[in-house]
Order: sequence, then C-alpha cells, then structure tokens
Amino acid sequence: MVHPASAALCGQSLDVSAALYARCQLLIGLDGGAAHLAAAVGTPTVRLYGPTSAEVFGPWPRSDDQHVLLTDSLDCVPCGRLEAPPCGAVRVPACLLALGVDDVMKAVEANFAQG
Repeated sequence: MVHPASAALCGQSLDVSAALYARCQLLIGLDGGAAHLAAAVGTPTVRLYGPTSAEVFGPWPRSDDQHVLLTDSLDCVPCGRLEAPPCGAVRVPACLLALGVDDVMKAVEANFAQG
C-alpha cells in the first residue's frame, strides 16, 4: 500500500521527472537514473545497492542527505554483475533481498532527523 503522502511515478519525460523530484522531501529507490536525477535537483535520497558498487556508482559529491544502503551480510557484495549474478538470481539478487524494511526505515528516519 502506498502512503497517501507518497507517489509512484513512471512514464513521464525527464524534465517532468526532474520537476517532480525537486518537490519531494525524499526519494527511496534502487541505484539508478531516478535516484541520480533526484539528487541532481537537490532531493535527499535513500539508495539501495546490490550488485553494483556504491563506491563507484554512489552519490557524488558525497553529502549527508544522500544515504546509501547495502548489505554487509554477503561476501559477494558487490559482484558487479547485473545480469547472471553469482547468487543465481533471475529477478532480484540476494543482496537486495537482504536489505530489510527496517534498514530502509532507519535510513529514512536518519534523513528526517538531520533536517
């Protein structure tokens, strides 16, 4: 269920996406274009990393309002393989499944506590 104050967006143009993200208090999402665009327009983010390296693809420049979440419970993180990761995942890699709702909520709470 989507919280009334949250939104799920897809299909709009890049400029509309940027304008929408600029109005958000926080974006929670996988490491990807949406999270990078939100950060570029100054929106705080909580980014979920799995097979990709947060050191290579993470927020730049580093800032306190750009949170990175990745699991430290798997030795294969980051494997760098979006297709055919060593865990054998077809849809969602084990490293992303290892990130729990509690982990995300702690990052969200930390973000709102900062500012």
